[in-house]
Amino acid sequence: MPMQTVKDHIKSDILQSAATLFLEKGYLKVPMREIAHKSGVGLSNIYNYFSCKDDIFVQIVTPAVRTFENMLDEHHGRRGTDIMAMCDRDYFKYMVDEYTSFIHRHRDLLLLLLFRSQGSSLENYKEEFARKSTALVKDCLLYTSPSPRDKRQSR
Repeated sequence: MPMQTVKDHIKSDILQSAATLFLEKGYLKVPMREIAHKSGVGLSNIYNYFSCKDDIFVQIVTPAVRTFENMLDEHHGRRGTDIMAMCDRDYFKYMVDEYTSFIHRHRDLLLLLLFRSQGSSLENYKEEFARKSTALVKDCLLYTSPSPRDKRQSR
């Protein structure tokens, strides 16, 4: 087996073991020694792959964070949809389907990120995301002007 494959396998084992432990106990209650034991990797060897326990946690939840941020940007950020288009039934169904799929696909990662992250650098992610999304939605509502057609209909 090539050396890089072995290293990738070890890193993957560490991440999977840590994710299982974090889900069971929460970030704060899982020492690095327990991650090492569960993954079958020596404690000092873990530091060849990760700088600290927080680095492991962040790498585990990154797919969910990235997807969350992309969805927020797509619907309300720079690439956001016009507020009037959001009122369309088909668009609303698309958004609900997208969020439902996201929750199913990243269920465990969301549980970690939103409810088991106390003590990590992402422990305030839920509040920060809520503030950011609220600000984006407010901006979207404040700076979206009605189309000429909408102005005519309101007369």
